[in-house]
Amino acid sequence: MKKLLSLFCCVPFLLSLTACALLPPAVDGGDGDEPSTPVAPEQPENPEKPEPPEPPVVKENNYLRDVLFENGFRLSKLDEGAAEYHDTALATLNKGATPVWSAAQWSSKYDLLGGTHSGGFGEYTFEYDDTNPSAKALSVNVKTGDISLTLNAEAEYETDRKEGEPWPCILIEQSWFGGDLIRVADLSELTMRMDYTVTKLEDKMHGAPHAGLHCAQFVWYVTLQNRNLDSPDYGKYIWFGLCLYDNRLAGTVSAVYAAEDGGKEENTGAFIYQPSSSDWSPTGRVANVKEKMQIRFDLRKAAKEAYDLAIARNYLGGTKFEDLYIGSTNFGFEVTGTYNVSADISNLGIIWQQNKTLLLEQNAG
Repeated sequence: MKKLLSLFCCVPFLLSLTACALLPPAVDGGDGDEPSTPVAPEQPENPEKPEPPEPPVVKENNYLRDVLFENGFRLSKLDEGAAEYHDTALATLNKGATPVWSAAQWSSKYDLLGGTHSGGFGEYTFEYDDTNPSAKALSVNVKTGDISLTLNAEAEYETDRKEGEPWPCILIEQSWFGGDLIRVADLSELTMRMDYTVTKLEDKMHGAPHAGLHCAQFVWYVTLQNRNLDSPDYGKYIWFGLCLYDNRLAGTVSAVYAAEDGGKEENTGAFIYQPSSSDWSPTGRVANVKEKMQIRFDLRKAAKEAYDLAIARNYLGGTKFEDLYIGSTNFGFEVTGTYNVSADISNLGIIWQQNKTLLLEQNAG
């Protein structure tokens, strides 16, 4: 785990055609006694049909901001313990804008800021390509919101990682504060939405992998965080996550995972909760490489299960469920073994709807 840095109606119309029959003037037929015969209007060969109404466009409540990545990314420095950021952002469409997204590259030898940056026709790529293969890359399409991530740990590890040693990552993050926060207990829907494909897994291990030490994971986390300023537990949180890919579990049903965030000095000590893949995966299983996945997971029930288990294990003892908000999110790769990985991601959202009856307001921040 890494340290927190910190988702018209058209008015239908009916096109109608009207036709009026006109009586022609009387024709002198000789005696003038015969009445004229009304002439029926000519009918078009292909009469026009009313156009069907267009379906209404429903505005969704997407908690994620800048889902097209038009404002670029704030970029972390390499030292995870310091959790510092470069003054220069990875700029995309809106040059000089303040990014709401961050790109984390902790415990890496190579800095994307010093890599090759290119862009055109709405597509932007940031790649550290002074290594062979390129150590990492981040690409976005600001017209569609598609994003691609690559981390080639072959360039990072000279020998396979040993117990207690840090591991490189490439994570995309966003956080919320104050009036932007949403409280979990106030919601009738809270859906994590993502389409993704893990496009590459290359095993570059120098020796036999140790299952407890070496893996490549593609994960998506949100923090269930106490943001009630009047609570003694203000700021404490649960890492609630989906393990979207793990090379050790690919194609299998993953079990529920619940433990403390540990493994190295910089980790947070917070409670981690991952539901079984049978709860969120459209196939019930962890993804395989090149398998297209569409995640639509309403996490409300699982959030309460995560909270109850955290309380039972003596985490968040001073926190009520009503104190929990979605404080942040991150998704991307954490690679603890010598593996080269990449993924394509699209259709991102954290979609929410409020209950009809809300709880009393809190002093949230």
